[in-house]
Amino acid sequence: MNPKHTYETTFIVNAALEDVNIEPIVNSTIEFIQNNGGTITTLDKWGRRRLAYPIQKKHNGYYVYAMYDAPPTLIPQLERYFQLEENVLRHLTIKMTGPAIEFRKQYLVNRAERLSAEAAAAAAPAETTTESDEIAA
Repeated sequence: MNPKHTYETTFIVNAALEDVNIEPIVNSTIEFIQNNGGTITTLDKWGRRRLAYPIQKKHNGYYVYAMYDAPPTLIPQLERYFQLEENVLRHLTIKMTGPAIEFRKQYLVNRAERLSAEAAAAAAPAETTTESDEIAA
């Protein structure tokens, strides 16, 4: 039995596609990883972003980040999968080591806390306005 290692993969899907066409590509990639012995630990869809330079005459891409545990035999299969998937513009897979794994997990925790704080701050002025409207009435 092959030992599992932690990997992270970022891939860029053609942003010219509609969301209903992008979602099946992302889902099939995740299913491919899971069907070949991988376990997804983090999936983050960054969404549409402008590319630093044109790729295949495209200026925008839909970015997806996945962190997963998988046997080393999965990586060449995944690379081949990305090469055959015509709507994936670029991909990068990195094997994570102990310190990198801990750093990434801490980054994800801090990011989640920051996003929840931003959401709470955005909701707070709306609640304050509602209370002042009730007092004025």
